[in-house]
Amino acid sequence: MGYGIGLSGLKSASEAIDVTSNNISNAQTIGYKSGEYVFSDQFFKAQDPQSLDRAGMGSYRMSIRRTGGYGTVVNSQNPLDMAITGPGMFMLAKQVDGTVPTENPTKFQFTRNGQFAVDNQNRIVNENGMYLVGYPADASGTIISSAKSVLVLDREPLAQTPTRNSTLELNLDDRVDPKTGNVFSPTDPTTYSQATSQTVYDDKGFAHTLSVFYKKVSSQLLTISADAVGTAAGTNFTFSPTQTIDPSISTVDSYNRPPGEQFNKIASTAVALGAGTASTESIYEATLTPISGAANTVGTVYNLRLRDGTNLTLTQTVAGTGSVKAQYTVNVDRFEVFATMDGNPVTANASNAPSISPVITTTDGTSAGLGSRETASVLFKDLSAGQSLTMAGLTFTAGASGATSAQVAAAFQNIHNGDSFSTINTANSPAGGTFTSGLASGWTTLTTTAPGGSTLVFSSTTATGNVTNLTSVLNPVTGGTSAASVLIEGSPVAEQQALGVVGFVAGKNIDSLSKDSFGNPQFATRFQIDASRGTGSGYGQTLNGGAVQLTIEANGSTAYSSAGQTYTNTQDGSATAQLASYNVDSSGRLVAQYDNGQSVVKGQLILAYFNNLEGLIPNGNNTYEASSASGDPLLSFPGDGTLGAIRSKAVEQSNVDLTEELVRLMVLQRQYSAVSQATKVMAATLIDDAINIGR
Repeated sequence: MGYGIGLSGLKSASEAIDVTSNNISNAQTIGYKSGEYVFSDQFFKAQDPQSLDRAGMGSYRMSIRRTGGYGTVVNSQNPLDMAITGPGMFMLAKQVDGTVPTENPTKFQFTRNGQFAVDNQNRIVNENGMYLVGYPADASGTIISSAKSVLVLDREPLAQTPTRNSTLELNLDDRVDPKTGNVFSPTDPTTYSQATSQTVYDDKGFAHTLSVFYKKVSSQLLTISADAVGTAAGTNFTFSPTQTIDPSISTVDSYNRPPGEQFNKIASTAVALGAGTASTESIYEATLTPISGAANTVGTVYNLRLRDGTNLTLTQTVAGTGSVKAQYTVNVDRFEVFATMDGNPVTANASNAPSISPVITTTDGTSAGLGSRETASVLFKDLSAGQSLTMAGLTFTAGASGATSAQVAAAFQNIHNGDSFSTINTANSPAGGTFTSGLASGWTTLTTTAPGGSTLVFSSTTATGNVTNLTSVLNPVTGGTSAASVLIEGSPVAEQQALGVVGFVAGKNIDSLSKDSFGNPQFATRFQIDASRGTGSGYGQTLNGGAVQLTIEANGSTAYSSAGQTYTNTQDGSATAQLASYNVDSSGRLVAQYDNGQSVVKGQLILAYFNNLEGLIPNGNNTYEASSASGDPLLSFPGDGTLGAIRSKAVEQSNVDLTEELVRLMVLQRQYSAVSQATKVMAATLIDDAINIGR
């Protein structure tokens, strides 16, 4: 038996030397895990198993254990090289159909070697041609974790995206003087207070320059109401940001707006967020403190402190009673907003029909019997509900159903110089609306309109030549292709249509005052831009005829008494973009970078985790297969749970410690020599015994 003991020792020592030699040979193999030879002793089972004096029968290999220690992560120049900084193994497929692995789940192979490249179809493979398996992503970059796919470097360009949403938030310097009285012109800096620009993209992917101008106009008083009746005290208040400007204010014309301004509203840009179309904003949990005067008395000045710390100065205008809510006013600074696209004016809806302003054709000295007096042929247009038209000093306002062009023409028939609006209402009883103000001045109309017609002739009452042309003023102005009429020193002047007007109190956007219990604004400040009419229109014109339709949000804009500055200038459009590069982030997402700065997730690699790494079957080529001993792989993405993160442009070196392996090799060499001597002694003894038996 002693001879067999020596042979088993020689065999196990030889195998251990093989394992150590293999470790040394793979000291530079990326992702290699060193093997450890596990010796085991043997006992002769035929002897008494209870005997403590049994002699062993030598040694044998119990197993070759793979150590799970991690190698050093070093940088690489290949952007597709990856290292796992923790537990996990890359998942590889030997066969695919397009990008779908066709392997039996038990036949996938696994590795820690992260050296990858691409094949002739841009699929990511290792150096042996095996495919890296991951989760695919849809067109929006959302990972589809219910399917497996080979990761592919998609070279297709990123399609153009038209701008749909823009954010322009800035501080408008409130120290500037109002520009009321100056007709806005984008080429004249004296007609606006501040400007900014943004590059936007049309549906064809072409870039356009959107310029936005802010014209400070007159400050106005916003009415705020207490939430409860009978008292000035309280914590909740309401207001409407689109309330009409108080017509009793001095310098306000007959359209309830200051001269030189298009809008008769405090603000016109508020949009209710969430469900509903409410136009009333609410202020919650505010503190109202009298500054001067008695509480709940008209004229008393208060400080209203909002829960975010903003302080508003209010003046009481209505005392609260048992049935009346107290009311206050606060001064609102206002800015009209204009825009141009590539230098051409744009408005909120360029696809509207042309302006409903009447078409006026004047002629000097052709009226029979009137000498050199002027006549004007007027083609009226329909009016929308509540819309007003002023001509010859009289203002006609359409009713709740609007007024047809024929009804408007009929209303202006048989008017004589000096007629008041109330006299005409009594005499004519116009259909479609009523005359609401004014005194006929300088013109007389004749009944020249055919029944149901829309044309009327005005005759001048001034018996001189060069009579001033008849003018018309609409309020509000609608239609996307017409300038608006504003009054400058009492005369109507054409001005580019504004997108809207935004108001500020204490420097804060009034649309940001109404907030929920989480501090989120309940209203948004939005402007609409429409440049879809192409090159054939004065409004909405783009250089190449592409359509641009977008919404600008300006919720975070302010109007502090400080230098103008831009807070946010972003938009969601882009031109066609070419692929610039790929990278893999720490969670294993394959991200495509494009030359316009955008990035899109194209997939996410899968990492596998085994409960028993020693149970994996080594295949060579730095790969392993699962076995019943290792158990099925647990699959997820890098960084999930106990799985390690990915470090790109890096690889994990072998975990072989050369010094340790060389020392172990010397020890095994001495062991082998010693066992050889023992075996030699046993062999010599057997020979001597055989010789002695033969004597």
